[in-house]
Amino acid sequence: MKKTLILSLALALGLSALSGCSAGENGAITALPEATGELNLHVSPIMGGWMNPAIAAYQEKFPNVQVNVENHDESQWGSDIESVQTALMAGKGPDLIYRPEYFFSDIQKTMSTGVFADLNPYFDLDPEISLEELETTVLTAGQQKGRQYVIPLTYNIPMLLTSKEALAEFGMDEAELRKGYLETSRQIASYLERRQDPPVYDRLFAGMYYPDYLGLSFLDYDKRTVDFSFPEFREAAELYKPFYKMDSPMVEGITTTNFDGCQDVLGRKTVLAPYSDSSGLEPLENARVIASEETPVLIPVLGTDGKSSGLIYNAAAVRSSGNQRNAWEFMKILLSEQIQNERINLLSFPIRKSCVSARLEEAMETPEGYQLDLGGKMLTMAALPEDVQKDYEAAYANLGHASFNFGYLSGQVASYLAPYYEDEKSLDACIEELTNAMEIYISE
Repeated sequence: MKKTLILSLALALGLSALSGCSAGENGAITALPEATGELNLHVSPIMGGWMNPAIAAYQEKFPNVQVNVENHDESQWGSDIESVQTALMAGKGPDLIYRPEYFFSDIQKTMSTGVFADLNPYFDLDPEISLEELETTVLTAGQQKGRQYVIPLTYNIPMLLTSKEALAEFGMDEAELRKGYLETSRQIASYLERRQDPPVYDRLFAGMYYPDYLGLSFLDYDKRTVDFSFPEFREAAELYKPFYKMDSPMVEGITTTNFDGCQDVLGRKTVLAPYSDSSGLEPLENARVIASEETPVLIPVLGTDGKSSGLIYNAAAVRSSGNQRNAWEFMKILLSEQIQNERINLLSFPIRKSCVSARLEEAMETPEGYQLDLGGKMLTMAALPEDVQKDYEAAYANLGHASFNFGYLSGQVASYLAPYYEDEKSLDACIEELTNAMEIYISE
């Protein structure tokens, strides 16, 4: 159903990406659209914590604008997707689409349908904000054919947390882990040949989305080409196979608290604590706890280009019809230091560079002496080792590519390669089927 809706959008909308704007010769935008008296917003399940502070800030700044909020925050996850897609097809729905990747599994495909407005002219004409204030590498994931359709708001950088003592005990080579995702996978494969207890990771699906980490160009939406012939991709698939069945089922004892990582490493319940969806202050807080007893190690997960990945966690887009100016003003609220520095956004990196600088400074502060009761054991936070600080800063400074977290591509790879993981088909057969399916899909 979702795919049909996406493919129908371009025909159903028939809208200019910047309707309501003043245009000069050759269609060049010369002025921002006029503000209207209302703004329509949508709050999807479990997203109110992010949206509500921005809504309050917007209402304070624009008290004369009627803000209409369709709130589904208490609804079941996914229950509102189809209704919002249908509204967007009809040229209605929210004026600002918060987390468009929630409504459309393939953001790149959706960019070509006309549902999102190109925001480059807004940045060019609005003196209050500039694209230069935002992280360039991450912005590219929201672009197509030179147009900025989606603005990433926050993102995560995959990192691994462990200790030198744990690595030594379980026979893993820190130097190899630091080389990149493939080298890490080789270390895991070697470990699994020797033992499977404790688990390599302390959470599920830590390896399933490896295409996002590799930094390879599998799908080119502009040229409509597909390429899964990279030897690095093939090796990644082969290395993931022995880990597949341990990565996908619900494992008893998996917990989800902010201090799982340090407890599991110190308690030898895991070798590596992965941070791919909460790489803000959380890995540093866990590193401080490990430092109270052992020597923490923080390792950025690098792609085949030796660069870090930016996995987009929150994003926003402006609907290509309706109250574009008001939606743009709300976008600026989302990009403001006030909202980017909200406590809930400390789970990830903010897109605004000035906020990253402040975040890094805050992250390096050391609340020495702070005691935690972790499972009945009192641990005291220690000073954050200088090596950990440097690795954390390097992860941000070394960004090379970006994608949407748990995105369409990785989901398709997981689906089409599952028969290989389950010993039902060869890897060649699965890659051929994946390639054929994606070639049809990207050409539509």
